[in-house]
Amino acid sequence: MKAICFLCEKTVRLDDNSLLAKKLRNNPLKTYLCNECRERITLHTLERLAKRKEKEAPSPSSAPPTDCTSAHS
Repeated sequence: MKAICFLCEKTVRLDDNSLLAKKLRNNPLKTYLCNECRERITLHTLERLAKRKEKEAPSPSSAPPTDCTSAHS
């Protein structure tokens, strides 16, 4: 089965018995991404999520001090 990556428009030959080929045959509205495009998108997504976590994480100086001894008194 031939599949075309919707980002780079590269044609890829898929094994007719593979799970991905079956999914594409049964649901033609599914889009296919080649391995290079999938890896590139995954990398960018992980970078974006890491930057978001850095923004949301409070700096150690702004965190309130914790005192273990006063919590039990």
